[in-house]
Amino acid sequence: MTTYNRYFINRKKAEVLTVQDRLLKQQKNEAELKKHSIFRANNFIDRARSLGLEENGWAVYDINIEEPVTFSEMEQILNQCANSSAYYFKPIIFYAKTVQELGKEKMKKAISVNAQETKQRDMLLTLKGVFYVRH
Repeated sequence: MTTYNRYFINRKKAEVLTVQDRLLKQQKNEAELKKHSIFRANNFIDRARSLGLEENGWAVYDINIEEPVTFSEMEQILNQCANSSAYYFKPIIFYAKTVQELGKEKMKKAISVNAQETKQRDMLLTLKGVFYVRH
């Protein structure tokens, strides 16, 4: 009977060792995946820093324009909203309505509230966003 008991005990030990071996292999694979993810994240952070994309390396300006403009002023504003390596514009709201859409009375009211000049305005512009400028 002792031989059978030793056989039974050794078989149970083998099962336990097999389960432990599978668990260790699974933990090793998970650790390798985490290591790879951390490596990729660190590479991304290093690349972002090399490009100057650090949080405190940028000045932040809130933009809130709501006034009548001419077509040439609108073109100039849109050109300033283009992105480059030194600045970035993040629009939140962009809305433009022409004089014909808005109605001449509402446009006159908007001009009298927002502009001291008496130039002819072509549209009412609403532009809200954030401008990020590199230091």
